[in-house]
Amino acid sequence: MDIIFTRFLPGLREVYKRCCGKLAQPGMSKVPMCLEEFVDMMNAAGLVDDNFGQRQIGPLWNLS
Repeated sequence: MDIIFTRFLPGLREVYKRCCGKLAQPGMSKVPMCLEEFVDMMNAAGLVDDNFGQRQIGPLWNLS
């Protein structure tokens, strides 16, 4: 897992940077991702379908 995570870390950072910051305050060094941004990211990635719907996104975000 460490090898895979390390290999894809730059791409993951870019996705996170593009998808978060809607509720960030000016001057924050660490920008949090809110649930709404997480839902938008999942929808934009095309991960929501008949098998994985909107109801599963909230608990997934809470576990993260």
